[in-house]
Amino acid sequence: ALKLEVEGSDAENVCYLRHLNDANRLATAIQSSSNGKTGVIGGGYTGMECAASLVINKNQCDYTVERLFTPKIASLYEDYDRAKEVKFIKGTVLTSFEFDSNKKVR
Repeated sequence: ALKLEVEGSDAENVCYLRHLNDANRLATAIQSSSNGKTGVIGGGYTGMECAASLVINKNQCDYTVERLFTPKIASLYEDYDRAKEVKFIKGTVLTSFEFDSNKKVR
């Protein structure tokens, strides 16, 4: 995964999945969060798994993706994850984050 080059991408609560340390940090963040609003940006299968894990941990989750697989495969996965209350936002590209004075994404 590439680091996002948008305003706010260096916020404390923005996680990436590029190597093992990132994976450990992401797993800890998912396990320790609940009843929050979260988002997953891209990531294909891995992004969808992260979104599902966040919902399992009682977070509201939006999954933003420019394009997701072929239409037939995308439909299967989207239906499965929508049943778990993952909200898909398709056909868009992230341009910035909104963050608070503590440098945390809102």
